[in-house]
Amino acid sequence: MIQKVISEIVKLVRKAQELALSIGIPNILQPGLVKEMIISEILPLKVKVIYEIQPILLLKEAEGQLDRSRNRISHVGFSESWAKQNGKIVFQNKEA
Repeated sequence: MIQKVISEIVKLVRKAQELALSIGIPNILQPGLVKEMIISEILPLKVKVIYEIQPILLLKEAEGQLDRSRNRISHVGFSESWAKQNGKIVFQNKEA
């Protein structure tokens, strides 16, 4: 039973990757990608661009933002211009 379910999941992920490639998304398993797609569909939002950014760059920027904050509880944010400068586009929706 468990192996059958795992096999079905793998089959569905392979199909999802095939569909993703057809619209220019090279790696459906990129951390956070599927979550962002689900959230955008629920809200509903149009995904314009998805950037791949090295974790060390995100960490460095987040730490810098937190160091500049005077609050004990702070949030960090990353603008699209920051993402353009520090990442690479892995998906761009030409229709949005």
